Amino acid sequence: MKNLKTKFMIPLLAACSIFAATSALADSIYLKDGRVLEGEISREGDTFVMLTTSIGDIENVQLISKDDINRIVRDSTPIENLAEEAIIDAPEEEAVVSDGATRIAFLRLGWLPEDTVGPYINTDALERSVEALDGKADVLVLWIDTGGGSVAETMKLVDYIEKEIKPKFRLVGWVKRAISGGSFTMHPMEEIYFMPETSYGGSVAFSSQNGKATASKGAFLEQMLEFGELASSYGHHEPLLMRAMQIRIDLSYDIDEDGVAHFREDREGRYILNTDDKILTLNSDQAMKIGFAKGIASTKEELVKKMGYEEWVEVGQDVDAEQQRFRDNMKKAETELLKASRSFQIAMENGNVGRAQKFLGDMRSWSRRAPAWQDFSTAGLPPLTRELFRELERQLDELRSAQQQRKQKRR
Repeated sequence: MKNLKTKFMIPLLAACSIFAATSALADSIYLKDGRVLEGEISREGDTFVMLTTSIGDIENVQLISKDDINRIVRDSTPIENLAEEAIIDAPEEEAVVSDGATRIAFLRLGWLPEDTVGPYINTDALERSVEALDGKADVLVLWIDTGGGSVAETMKLVDYIEKEIKPKFRLVGWVKRAISGGSFTMHPMEEIYFMPETSYGGSVAFSSQNGKATASKGAFLEQMLEFGELASSYGHHEPLLMRAMQIRIDLSYDIDEDGVAHFREDREGRYILNTDDKILTLNSDQAMKIGFAKGIASTKEELVKKMGYEEWVEVGQDVDAEQQRFRDNMKKAETELLKASRSFQIAMENGNVGRAQKFLGDMRSWSRRAPAWQDFSTAGLPPLTRELFRELERQLDELRSAQQQRKQKRR
């Protein structure tokens, strides 16, 4: 078993740390079957609630469908309002479009920093949404909150946004957070709005060798810098901005009489935006001063007003909901895959072939239900490729064969 354990290549450290609760048990979920669950709601989507409970030092995460929930009582809910507390509302019907009203669709591409580019924000899912909206919307707002992700998928997204989406809609980017791959994804858009708390940048690409991530260098870095220039040209943005988000450079600017910022790669301009000891990440105030952001908006209504529309109607809510369901399915699959892979490893270490086979089957099943995990890694798991499953089957066969040999020797 020592050799098998060494060969097993699915690290499982801190697999669910992003769901860790930060306070004492506080929230109550009343299920339709009469049960009441108590814990900390650590994440909530349009179709699910994720509840974290603690027993001693052990945390347990449950993913609960809103279809199964009667009501939720949160820690902040006044006692006198408990009977009225309910969050499971029927979906809003799409508004009727009046003559002359501009049809605007809001599409959320990830809604938490851990909704990464790749598994949660990817070209295939975006393409399905765009096809559903084609002919139904005049304006498409891509609304993003992400901490980064896959370089390869980011390149695909940038190309798809430029060549397929921009010709069909007035395309607007609305950013909550766009770090690393998130900023690349937004950069082909010429019209970008920030929220008050927005962070945009930190676009450093990393490569991984022997389990260690290091900033890109050499030919890979040059390729990424060229990619940054390409994305900047698509969005008609100053290329030095993206460059300062990728590598440490001095960046300053002057503002002419027309209010236009002119950049230079030194500290000689009137305003210093970045110095060569750090990577640039723009906040909302900075983005407005240099003219990168067209405005700051906290709500859809504020955004649309800044975009110049008085009469408008929101369309495509069902398409946005489908994007959320896609992400919910990916998250559920991620949680179940981590459970199954841990159980598989434990069964292998204990020499339990039958249970190991069962959990390997669970992993295969979830990889089929959420096929994006066949292309992207998750916390503690590499991409669930055919090659990976063949290797795990080989390890299982090796264990089975070793056990049979030991039985024959005892006879």
